[in-house]
Amino acid sequence: MKITLNSPVFTPKQNIHTTRNPQNQISLSVGGEQLSSFPKAYIPLRVSFSSDSLAERRRLEYERQIQKDKNDYLWAMGWNPSAAKEEYKMLAKNEIAVREKEAFAYLKKSTKNGIKHKYENKYKAKEALYDQVMKNLDYYKKLFEGDTKTRKCTAAEIMQSTRGTLDSRISGYESMKRDMKSVFVLPVTQEMLEGGEQNVMNGILLCGPTGCGKTAAAEAIAKETYCFCDRIKTDIKPDQFPAMLKNKRNEAINRYYRKAQEIEKLKNSAQYNNMSQEEKNEALRKAGSPRTVIIIDEFDRYFNPLTCSESVIRTNTDAVKNLFDGCAKLPSENDPNAAAVTFICTSNYPQRIPLSEINLNKLTPYGVLPPAGKDFEEVLRFYLNKANILIYENKKDDPSLQSIDTKNIKLEKFAKKFGPSPEDGAFSNDAIRYLVTNAVESYIDNPKFDFNIYLIREFKYGMRDIRPEKLERYLEQLDNLGLTEENTGPEIDYENDSRISVLEQKIEYLTAFGEDFLMPEQQEELARLREELEQLKKENE
Repeated sequence: MKITLNSPVFTPKQNIHTTRNPQNQISLSVGGEQLSSFPKAYIPLRVSFSSDSLAERRRLEYERQIQKDKNDYLWAMGWNPSAAKEEYKMLAKNEIAVREKEAFAYLKKSTKNGIKHKYENKYKAKEALYDQVMKNLDYYKKLFEGDTKTRKCTAAEIMQSTRGTLDSRISGYESMKRDMKSVFVLPVTQEMLEGGEQNVMNGILLCGPTGCGKTAAAEAIAKETYCFCDRIKTDIKPDQFPAMLKNKRNEAINRYYRKAQEIEKLKNSAQYNNMSQEEKNEALRKAGSPRTVIIIDEFDRYFNPLTCSESVIRTNTDAVKNLFDGCAKLPSENDPNAAAVTFICTSNYPQRIPLSEINLNKLTPYGVLPPAGKDFEEVLRFYLNKANILIYENKKDDPSLQSIDTKNIKLEKFAKKFGPSPEDGAFSNDAIRYLVTNAVESYIDNPKFDFNIYLIREFKYGMRDIRPEKLERYLEQLDNLGLTEENTGPEIDYENDSRISVLEQKIEYLTAFGEDFLMPEQQEELARLREELEQLKKENE
């Protein structure tokens, strides 16, 4: 029998498993490095009594003690005394530095010693508890016999604690969004809610043509989590770029230690330990993550041979290679590069960036191409929803105006007709927004014609802002980086394919990246498609 532990869960590096052997004895294995920020409150502790009965009070007190012992055991198995000692030394050093910088020109020796003693005492208290657990391992292990109450949180449950900006602000681009959720949003959110350290990306490069939503995507990714969001503006001169990177990195480290102390104080409070799991998650969201996301727009401008000398390009390349190397790790005295920072960069000209030198582990590129297929449908539907707001505002003056049924509107053929093509080029997101706005304004001025007529007219005669030669050049650049395999939806022949085949292809597309990161409406659509498919198969039997 396998026992999975309740949230907070452990990092992938830790791989903690509790199992029973054939002799029905419980063993718990721990691999990898553990951090002292490992939370204690795994199982809610009851503090109130539902009865004044002495027997009832004693029973609840006993139950409370058992729960506390379980918490102590789980915490101790994830605690690394040597790592914790170094961490407390760093926290003390950082508090002294912050107080000297913000409050006084200097601190008295006695004050510095007081700060050091405070963290030493915290460490000693945890060390004493750790020693107690280690001396009585058999007792603590037996507490988990037959215990199946606790479980590990799923990715979908953890993702419920994000802000949701990635889905609400970016339409389409499902593969890119699910990648970002998997490699960045999930580990950062998991780390914030559950402690420990996750494997977070150092740098993300969003590249593609102008107007396809790279900057909007960068901002949505950064704001999806509860990290501090910073920015390097485009007015920074290329020769000032390395100094700016270092300054931003140092600011992020100081911010991390201040926020980490704030979160530790929260987790050690009696009020926090008596909260339900939902209340704890809400408290942590309000406190925010100690991590920092730094957005760098037009990243290629720091390597542009038309505006930068060879020496400046070389200096900037070396700065990125060094400062992006392990920058997402949590700060440590033993790792000078660790800063709890992820850089999100955008670029229209990725070929200018020396990615082969920088190393893709430090800066991983993702393509943001002109919307096609399913992406085109979702982007168009997004702007049609926006258009409905304008129609609604004008209904007061003209009650004959009808809202657009964006939920049931069929856009597959529309996307196929007006999506990107080598002969005609492509519409960017900005162009789609412009054409939809024109169509709705024409409809409001003259609502005797159906809105679809205005929409088709706009796209039929509208100028594709990404011309064929420009589209070909971008596709070639992105293909060299291996970024042109965007999942734009299944190629479905609605006229010739059977309904069962259509449903199977739609289900395959929705589940191509797993179901953990599907939006609620996508989960509803998946359930509906599966139900319809099952019904059709029964009818054909």
